[in-house]
Amino acid sequence: MLATFARKLPLILAVFITLCLLVPGLQAQTTFGSIVGTARDASGAVVPNVAVSVTNEATNAVFSATTSEVGNYSFTTLTPGTYKVHAELSGFRPLDIRGIQLQVNQTARHDLVMQVGQVSEKVEVAATLATLATDTSDVGQVVGNRQIVDLPLNGRQYLQLASLTNGVVTSGGAGGDNAGPQFTSQGNRPSNNSYLVGGVDTRIQRNNTYGLSISVDAIGEFKILQNAFAAEFGRAASVVTSTIKSGSNGLHGTIFEFVRNQVFDARHSYNFTSVKTPLRQNQFGTGVGGPIVKNKTFFFLNYEGERIRSGGISYANMPQTQFYSGDLSAMSQKAKDP
Repeated sequence: MLATFARKLPLILAVFITLCLLVPGLQAQTTFGSIVGTARDASGAVVPNVAVSVTNEATNAVFSATTSEVGNYSFTTLTPGTYKVHAELSGFRPLDIRGIQLQVNQTARHDLVMQVGQVSEKVEVAATLATLATDTSDVGQVVGNRQIVDLPLNGRQYLQLASLTNGVVTSGGAGGDNAGPQFTSQGNRPSNNSYLVGGVDTRIQRNNTYGLSISVDAIGEFKILQNAFAAEFGRAASVVTSTIKSGSNGLHGTIFEFVRNQVFDARHSYNFTSVKTPLRQNQFGTGVGGPIVKNKTFFFLNYEGERIRSGGISYANMPQTQFYSGDLSAMSQKAKDP
């Protein structure tokens, strides 16, 4: 048996290496954002060979590049979060742009204005939100984590907030095969939407509806792409692309439980007894993230459970005792021989 395994080991290794090389190329849809820009001097001329670095303020992950001959730089595989851009070149003052809020699938442009001066001097700039996205053709809107966590959600279904986007109307709740509410976007059918979580398509193939329910405490943010988005997103009239939270250098977490039962319910107006419809509903969970190795390795865990035990009380008209012996004289309407 060991001899057989030894003979097949080179083939197993070859297949494993091939898969490792192919899998990154199969990840067509991503949730990465991009930071791009052009370095210029005070006169407006482009500045090549500027050393540019981008730092994730939550994890201290650093990415480095150099501006091209025409002064351009780009970082295209950045996870959503808060970033800082640092640029320096001999003969110019180092430049820092802080507080860059990068959203899911966003291409943020931050041009660099290099000022002549000593390396010991520094220029710091606070990032401002661009009013117009000029580097991509898609039209969409991002729903951030603050909105997801703070706004009321019946059943904690984060896709209920899709209606915050222009041209989106919720058309039905979760039920059947659907793991979340359905909606129409820009007048298209609900089956024409695509749902990506971490770049992975989560549609139910039978009816093209949302097929993966994720806790609102695990969702970082989501964006609805509605027009002229890139071909990588495939066949859909609108695309919902969501990100999952990740750990950072700071330990953070939450624990929750929502309770509903008949003690808090009022009696129905037609219920003349003191009996209420039985109900025991508990929705609970936790989410926690933090560092395993600071500045290098991080973790995030999430769990959510739901327990519903309910009953029903109904009322019906029952036959009177004399009806069983054929005496129908007590009926409100006179019985007729057909």
